[in-house]
Amino acid sequence: RSGSSIKVNFDIQGPLSPNELKELNTQLSNANVDEILRWAHDQFPNKLVQLTSFGPTGMVVLHKLYQLGILSDVPVVTIDTL
Repeated sequence: RSGSSIKVNFDIQGPLSPNELKELNTQLSNANVDEILRWAHDQFPNKLVQLTSFGPTGMVVLHKLYQLGILSDVPVVTIDTL
């Protein structure tokens, strides 16, 4: 596994203010889904969770986590949306 290839100049130590969230969003805006998932995995070790109802977007994220080799590190929580 290689580390995140994107560089975010942001130290996340707790809840972020709306302005901090806006800045973080700006810094991540040009990253692709693989880069963002890898960054989140590296930024939040043992804290990242995938919540899914197994809809199309949830399945894509699960597949991407698998492709990146980090699915086993990310607990999957399922919800019933019916």
